[in-house]
Amino acid sequence: MHLLPALFGAFAVSHAAAQQGKSPEPQLVVTEQFRLTGATEATPFGRIDCIAAMPDGGVALFDGKGIDGPTLLILDAQGKLRRHLGRRGAGPGEYSSSQLLDCITVTPEGTIALFDRGLSRITRWARDGKLLPTVSVPVQASGFPPYLVAVRDGSFYVHSLVSRPAPGLVFDGAAYGYIHLDATGTILDTLRPAALAQRKQGHLIGDPFVYWFPRPDGSVVEADEATLGYRIRDVRGIWHPVSHPFTVLPFSSAERAEEAASQEWTALMTRGAVPARELATNKPAFGRIMSDPESRVWLLRRVPSVPGTPRPDQGPVSIGTTQRPVRRMSEPPVFVRFSATGKYEGEVRIPLESAWGNFFVAIGNTVWSTGASSDGEPQVIKWRVEMP
Repeated sequence: MHLLPALFGAFAVSHAAAQQGKSPEPQLVVTEQFRLTGATEATPFGRIDCIAAMPDGGVALFDGKGIDGPTLLILDAQGKLRRHLGRRGAGPGEYSSSQLLDCITVTPEGTIALFDRGLSRITRWARDGKLLPTVSVPVQASGFPPYLVAVRDGSFYVHSLVSRPAPGLVFDGAAYGYIHLDATGTILDTLRPAALAQRKQGHLIGDPFVYWFPRPDGSVVEADEATLGYRIRDVRGIWHPVSHPFTVLPFSSAERAEEAASQEWTALMTRGAVPARELATNKPAFGRIMSDPESRVWLLRRVPSVPGTPRPDQGPVSIGTTQRPVRRMSEPPVFVRFSATGKYEGEVRIPLESAWGNFFVAIGNTVWSTGASSDGEPQVIKWRVEMP
């Protein structure tokens, strides 16, 4: 997604249905509170690898490229550095540099948990920074985020393989599940995907993907990109569907041309190890899903792409003098939000520098995101999203 210019103040985006003469959809209003740049003495962070919202309005950041090595930073609601937690190493309260995206989670009480893939453990700190006992992780995390979910009873879910993947598939969703661990690292049970999530992933780029993950209250969210919605399995095992009308959007000719060039480039640079794939006819209904600590669900809705500043394709490293493809098309980041009960609350365009490769976390009406300044320095931005 194209780097959008920073915008200030409150604004909302008109829904496509309103442009077609239909009743306008509810709109959420976003206001930028402030942004922090890493290359400052007050907030010296180098590369944000993980981010999690704190219940007091602050944020936890794992800086994988800190001045003194990997560092876990805690910022308060005003963006001021409250404390550093731990340091690089293998001792108590220390961590390796081998982290995963979405490696941090925070409980409603403020306990911070960092999943350390390199040391195969979960390191925990209390709200006041006191080190808590670590939790050994007897499995290798894999699959897609969230990799770590903290349950309200003190246990954890770790995303991992639970069966052997079927050969020849781009991604076998049936092979991945969650291992449920207690606070000592003992395996309590295995959470396997429901029938929808076991569907085999298609071979075309843009084929709908199925996301699913447990939540701190013990419920499970499952979402199919083919529809603008999801379903929730409550603690009694009953499924509750949530959906909202949407318009199917085809990929444009410009998007198809750029994707074809990218696929040809990847096949060339990998000498055929990664073969070129075709683009599907239509876009999925959404591209990302997130459930915040208050059980609201956010979907990154797919929208028409617009041309922007050319940027290099994020493919393999160049070999020789072959020029990397350039992309110009991008989708403005438009999120839709549902309440904890599944009520559609509206949509909002948040001017993130990247809604795909960067982080976006929410708690209450507070949203934290990451991005980059015009000169490439990492940034953390705080927003407020409210009903009008």
